[in-house]
Amino acid sequence: MNKKIGLENFCLAVVVSLFLIAEFFCAKLAYETLGAIDSSLYFLLMALNIVPLLLIFLGKKYVGMFVVISIGLAIIPYQLYLGNRLLLQKEEAANIAVYLYEQKLATGQFPVDLNGYTFTHPNLKSFFNYYKISEGYSEAKSDEYILSYFTGTRSTSHFIQLGSGGWGYYPD
Repeated sequence: MNKKIGLENFCLAVVVSLFLIAEFFCAKLAYETLGAIDSSLYFLLMALNIVPLLLIFLGKKYVGMFVVISIGLAIIPYQLYLGNRLLLQKEEAANIAVYLYEQKLATGQFPVDLNGYTFTHPNLKSFFNYYKISEGYSEAKSDEYILSYFTGTRSTSHFIQLGSGGWGYYPD
């Protein structure tokens, strides 16, 4: 009987630990996919795990485990989905940047739009923006463009300033 209780507690500890670790990494990933504010909300949601941990220590193992898993299911699947999209977007953005610089080498200037570019992942096209930096912008040169994309929310973007800058990230 003691071996069964020991094995049950060990399995419970493993499952809870795996969920907590996955939640932590998904909350960190949310900074890249959703931004600083939503990432903070994920960490707050993750902090609610103190309640089920207390339940587990008070002997309500299954109730506590159910709550830990429920919190995990609120965080993990969506962030894994967005994390996969982010990886594909980073690949696509690198491909677009290569295309844009090749066009600049061939013609002497960046293209005005992305119509000549064939997306590797056409389903991601709506997440990308490409535009010339406004002439009124004091630091803009005559041939500077921005290529940007968002993953989970439009208020968070990854971008490259073509012509003078490098890659950047705006979290909210």
